Amino acid sequence: MSRILTVDIGNSNIVVGSFDGEQLEFTGRIVTKRDYTTEKIVSEISALLSDWQSNDKASTALGTSYDGAILASVVPEITDKTLDALEKIIGKRPLLVGPFLRTGVDISRYKEGAIGMDRIVDVAAAVSLYGAPVMVCDLGTCTTITVVDSCSEDACQEGACQEDAGAYDRKEKPKVVACSDVEAGQDMELENPMDEEGRAKRDLFSSVDKEVQACRDLSSAADEEGQACRELSNSADEEEQTCRNLTNSVEKEEKYSGRIIGGMICPGVQLSLDAEATRASQLPQLSACEVDSLLGLDTASNMMSGVVAGTGMMIAELARRLIQDASSDFISGEIPGPTEGNTTGITQKDDLENRPAMKVVVTGGLGKLVIPWICSDGVSTSGSTENSKRDFEVHYEPDLLLYGLRYIYCLNCGD
Repeated sequence: MSRILTVDIGNSNIVVGSFDGEQLEFTGRIVTKRDYTTEKIVSEISALLSDWQSNDKASTALGTSYDGAILASVVPEITDKTLDALEKIIGKRPLLVGPFLRTGVDISRYKEGAIGMDRIVDVAAAVSLYGAPVMVCDLGTCTTITVVDSCSEDACQEGACQEDAGAYDRKEKPKVVACSDVEAGQDMELENPMDEEGRAKRDLFSSVDKEVQACRDLSSAADEEGQACRELSNSADEEEQTCRNLTNSVEKEEKYSGRIIGGMICPGVQLSLDAEATRASQLPQLSACEVDSLLGLDTASNMMSGVVAGTGMMIAELARRLIQDASSDFISGEIPGPTEGNTTGITQKDDLENRPAMKVVVTGGLGKLVIPWICSDGVSTSGSTENSKRDFEVHYEPDLLLYGLRYIYCLNCGD
């Protein structure tokens, strides 16, 4: 069983997790500061681990070493410093989550670089834990929703290995303009080379000879410059081909378990409350909390139910739309709009029964507030009943990203 250290650098906190095999045995966090030094990061993470390992429940972990570490970061100012710090702590260079690591998820439908690595890590974890199709909802500052469908190997590999021929800018090879050779004195006859007219003509031809020679020298220099530029261009082409070969090799070797077909980014629960208080002078500043009633009886409860219950019901409705309105189109990712697709809003029962169950996986600090309002239409994994409406399954995993980091580490380095 491998012991893995997982670290996620967010804008507010650095979250550290320790895995013993598949078991997440410890989580801790420190405040993110962009002026951290390598030594300070070593001190902070070591203190977290030391405090945990000195606990009686973790006494068996004392003195154990880590087989590896993996880091995800959205704070570039301290990414390299944290890599160095982790190397000092565990004695091995950690993996850094990036586009060349295998994730088990096909993202070829997305514009390159247009989806955050944290969302990819969350999706990788959700697919590995619960399987596709799955809808991952991360309730943080913003509420991000990422939808993943099951993926046939042929379809995913075809999408992943497509190359955009126009993505590479090639330098135009220089055009070399050569001067034509001029034979001085051609078709010119001099009856008397010593007369004045003859001298003038010879001087003229001599001048032409010099200009022709200068033009030849210029052409030769241009040829040499052109050759150098062509050699440089060829070298760039070779490096480009090597990079393409490496990328294709990684993509062809990877087998996907799911394919991202799209997503949403919405204002988060607390962000919505803050915006209401800031933009509407008579609305109070509130901190997000649990809601026990759909309809409030005062301003504060109206605001709270609007953002908490409203977010939960938005997620539930999206899950239903993906199941009912888009049962056939879900594979392609083309979700019908309000006036498209099935005009009855009801899919044939056989179509629904033949598809794997939709899973809604919720993570993020505010997720626990909205879970009851999602589960009112779905099936909670805790306490479901026989009479529950089984449109979709609902799972809450606050440490989803840490599980995703471990999964990606094992996928790239072996378990």
